[in-house]
Amino acid sequence: VTMHVRCSHTETRQVSHTDSEGRTTYSTETYTVVTYTDTQTFKYGACVDRTPKSLNLEDHGVICVDSKLRHEWGDPILARKHQEMHASLYQENRHRDVSCEVTDSYTVKGLRSRHFLIGDSAQRWKYRMTTYFIAVLLLMGFCYRM
Repeated sequence: VTMHVRCSHTETRQVSHTDSEGRTTYSTETYTVVTYTDTQTFKYGACVDRTPKSLNLEDHGVICVDSKLRHEWGDPILARKHQEMHASLYQENRHRDVSCEVTDSYTVKGLRSRHFLIGDSAQRWKYRMTTYFIAVLLLMGFCYRM
């Protein structure tokens, strides 16, 4: 788990714009100015993959599976340590600017968000399509020889 600290404030600025005819207009723009960032890692011992083990490929030749990473703490002690680290990062950095936020990001090495699964029936379709395209190319070649 990666914990991100971001301290910032907003600034309002008056901006003038002059057009090609020399007329000047003024507008107010608000900017967020980030004054401090930090990243720290919260390490834990193990994780459990709860992805369904079987998908019905017999009825469908090709299946697209979108995976979303969802995180739950299974150990209450580990969850408390995570909350304590979150709170301590906020306490250590809240004096830096008007706004201070601590966010988490969860990553799993090797996790892909989209998978395409191909069943046996799709493989047969692929061979049928390959045969079709070869036949079309050979027949089209015959027409151009005449």
